[in-house]
Amino acid sequence: MDEVQHDDTDFYLLNMLLLANVFEAFRHTIIDVHGLDCLHFLSLHSMTLQLSLKVTDVELELITDPDIYLMIESAIQLSYIAQHHAIANFPAMPDYRSDLPTSHLL
Repeated sequence: MDEVQHDDTDFYLLNMLLLANVFEAFRHTIIDVHGLDCLHFLSLHSMTLQLSLKVTDVELELITDPDIYLMIESAIQLSYIAQHHAIANFPAMPDYRSDLPTSHLL
């Protein structure tokens, strides 16, 4: 039992070291090529947005209209609480409901 646990621990540590090496190589490449540190961003999406703005030299205007600001804020909030749940409904299912439209999950 101890031998198996020891092997699993070694495997886990090796994978973590490899992952750390890959991430450090990625980080240094992005810093060297684009001058951005990926650790300063919460997601890859936010980093790529900043990178695209930097590469294209686009300057965004500040939002001064309160209605536009509220619209953007509500869209951001809705994206965080969006429901990612789907239910299939077709005749072969045991809980099929004929009063609902037929739907499949693929």
